[in-house]
Formats: sequence, C-alpha cells, structure tokens
Amino acid sequence: MTPNNDGQFDTWHIVGVETLPGTVIHIFDRYGKLLKILKHNTPGWDGTFKGHKLPANDYWFVADVRRGTQSFQVKGHFAIRR
Repeated sequence: MTPNNDGQFDTWHIVGVETLPGTVIHIFDRYGKLLKILKHNTPGWDGTFKGHKLPANDYWFVADVRRGTQSFQVKGHFAIRR
C-alpha cells in the first residue's frame, strides 16, 4: 500500500471482504500492537494510528472471516511504502 493520496493503493483492505458480513480484520505492527480493527463494510485502512502516519514497514493482519454458517481465520502481512 502506498498512502500518498494519488488515488492508487491509498488504503489497505481485503478484496471481496464486503461480501462477507460479520468478517472482522485486526491489523498489528511488528511488535503485535493492535493498530486498527476493520469490519467487512469499511473502506479500508489508511496507514495511520491515532491520526499519525505510520512509517514504511511491514504490518500483519488476522481476519476472522464469516461466510454464512462457516467461520475461519486468515493471517498474513503487507507493507506500507512511503
């Protein structure tokens, strides 16, 4: 993700998550600090914490996915480039 307000990759989200009501995504820094909680219907994360831009770095997520009566967890990481 490159949150530089150019209209491309300014927010991070999981593509298609809007079709999975009840899904919740937790975003963490490299030390495990919770930075943001996203619900399935949010536009994504803009790379900030308490109004401050976070540095270029790797970040991790845990998605608690709900699909009808099924639920499962997806884990992964992504990078912010500034």
